[in-house]
Amino acid sequence: MVIIDDDLFSQETLKDRLLDLDHDFEIVGVFSGVEDTLAHFPKQEIDILFLDMELQDGKGFDVLKRLEEINCEVIITTCI
Repeated sequence: MVIIDDDLFSQETLKDRLLDLDHDFEIVGVFSGVEDTLAHFPKQEIDILFLDMELQDGKGFDVLKRLEEINCEVIITTCI
C-alpha cells in the first residue's frame, strides 16, 4: 500500500492505524507531493493507495492523471 499526504501527522496516524489492524499490511511508500510521488512511485503492484487531495505541490487528482496505470483501490483521505 502507498500513502500520499503532505501532512506528517496524517501520514503517521494513518500508518499507525493500519499497522495496528490484525492484517499483514506492507506500506511500500509514503509521499508528500505530486512530483515526489511520480519520481518514486513503487514499481511493484500495490493493493491500496491512500490519497490526500491537497498536496504541497498540487492536487491528489494530479497524481492520478499522471500515473501511467492505476491497478489498485484508491481511498481519498482528505480533511476539510
